Amino acid sequence: MLYRFKFLIDKKMELKVKTVIKVMPIDYDIETDGLYLQGKVEGIKQGREIKEQQIMLNLWSSQEFSLDTMAKFAVITPERTRQIILNALQNQGLNETEANQAIAILEEKFNSSKSE
Repeated sequence: MLYRFKFLIDKKMELKVKTVIKVMPIDYDIETDGLYLQGKVEGIKQGREIKEQQIMLNLWSSQEFSLDTMAKFAVITPERTRQIILNALQNQGLNETEANQAIAILEEKFNSSKSE
C-alpha cells in the first residue's frame, strides 16, 4: 500500500514537472556559457595537438626533412617536434635511449649534408 501511494505521488509530481517545463521559457544561450567556452577552447587545443602529431609522424616517416624543417612545416618549435617524435617512437616500443638515437641519426644525416 505504501509503495502504491509513493508511486502515485511520484507520478503526480512527474506530471507537474513536465507541465512546468513545457511552459517555462528557456533564455539561456549555451554558446556564452563559461564551461562551454572552456570546453571549446580545450577541444581546439587538442585538435591542434593531434594535427601537429600527424604532420610530424608523416614527415618523420619520409626521413627526408630535418627536425628544423619539419618544425617549420607544422609551425611549432624544434623542441616540440623532437618531443612529439620521441613520444611516438616510445609508443611504438622503443625505449627513450633508442628513440633518442633514432632522432640523432636523422639529425646527423642532415648536419653532414649541410657541411658538404
